[in-house]
Amino acid sequence: MLKSGRKIGRLDHIFKDAVFVDEAQIYQPDISNLIVRIIKNKDWNPDSELFLYREFQSRLGHEIDIKFEYPKSIERTKSGKLKFVISEII
Repeated sequence: MLKSGRKIGRLDHIFKDAVFVDEAQIYQPDISNLIVRIIKNKDWNPDSELFLYREFQSRLGHEIDIKFEYPKSIERTKSGKLKFVISEII
């Protein structure tokens, strides 16, 4: 959800052409911030983050601060699955 009350729809299509990403997870800790966790692969290049930033911004606008993190791995659920979106907003 954005500050304006607009709900965020599916964002998985952002990664459709992102061949430089092995895994990704979107985390929204609060109404003002979005953290995108990325597992890069060998195709990652200096323009990759800018490409993703622009894709997110084109869908979400300027209402939310978008940051990227690059962990070594992304935590899985107890059943071993990757949860694509985690939101702390009720």
